[in-house]
Amino acid sequence: MRLSASLPLILAAACAHGDKAPAPPAPQQQVPPPDLPAIFTGTLPCADCPGIETRLVFLDPARYVLAERFLEREVEPRFSSGAWVVEGETLRLADRAFRWDGETLLALDAGGKPIAVQGRNTLSPGEAPTLAFGTIRRTTDGLKLEPCGGGARIEVVDGTAHLSQAIEELPGSFVELVALPAGEQLWAVDLQRIAMEGPGCEQLPTGLVARASGNEPFWGLEIDQRSLRLERLGQDPVGTPWAPFRWERGAYRYFADAGETRLGVVLTPGFCPDTMAPVATGYRAEVEVNGEKLQGCAWLGTEWKRLDGP
Repeated sequence: MRLSASLPLILAAACAHGDKAPAPPAPQQQVPPPDLPAIFTGTLPCADCPGIETRLVFLDPARYVLAERFLEREVEPRFSSGAWVVEGETLRLADRAFRWDGETLLALDAGGKPIAVQGRNTLSPGEAPTLAFGTIRRTTDGLKLEPCGGGARIEVVDGTAHLSQAIEELPGSFVELVALPAGEQLWAVDLQRIAMEGPGCEQLPTGLVARASGNEPFWGLEIDQRSLRLERLGQDPVGTPWAPFRWERGAYRYFADAGETRLGVVLTPGFCPDTMAPVATGYRAEVEVNGEKLQGCAWLGTEWKRLDGP
């Protein structure tokens, strides 16, 4: 761009009158996102009802599930899900935004300003989602979970993308769900595993961060906070020390070089049906050991919240 010939005179006049050039805008503060998984709860304003009971679940650094129930209008919650990002102090979902101050979420309007309803525009940290295990069936009264260890059947409200369809194909199956207790209901927000055969209530993934397996060639991987242990059909087991996975490019990733064993593991969120058994899980698994590449499915264990942490 060519500068005007009069520009030096204009700048000189501005200096003579003591004017100062405008200061550059301050850099936008980047607020660290919440520790994951996390849930925020509260009641947000509603135009024609007392309020919207809201539960916002951050499953991992990319995915969220939003559960909303309109008070005095609906018994069942409405679920939506998608990708979330943090931009400075703003945490953006697919169709709305919140201001994150490091502790709470302040609901913003379409113009990016706080919703002007005092006491009804904030979501506060709640109890983190949990893993639920048991046998699930569809009844005339909806989905019912018979928990491992016994007890009364629990009504399950499906907020996942795949559970209802999977139950049609795999009725009466063992399930592992990421879920929110909600009174006498269980709100399912992520399907981890559904299986008509294989490990069930008698063999829960207690103490494990995650499991993975694949077919042709057959292999299995167990992950806990001591080590990663890989078994392959016809070969000696190999293991590497535990280290937290890191989130990069939409997946949890691990790599270790332990002398004679180089092991890389990638766990990507996504529905993963087994190719040879009536089983489906919530992660796709890629394993590379000393140059050999393996593919399969993975699911979380009881220590799943430590996958990317200490």
